[in-house]
Amino acid sequence: MHLSDKVQFLLDAMVGLIGIAQNDVFKVLTIVSIAGIYGMNFKLMPEYDWSFGYPYALAVIALSGLAPLAWFKWRGWF
Repeated sequence: MHLSDKVQFLLDAMVGLIGIAQNDVFKVLTIVSIAGIYGMNFKLMPEYDWSFGYPYALAVIALSGLAPLAWFKWRGWF
């Protein structure tokens, strides 16, 4: 029984460390994706000539991020 407790403790510690490492990766990916929006070449995009093209594009980006969150919340996963 004592050995299984030690193994369970080590497993919990490793799962925690993996979770911390994954959070760091997602932080970097979030920053890169936001910076990627402003680094894109919008010259040939037809939406850029619209009077509200840029806010429309940002709204679509926000919707694409919020829709999965709403789906997860509705399904009880979040």
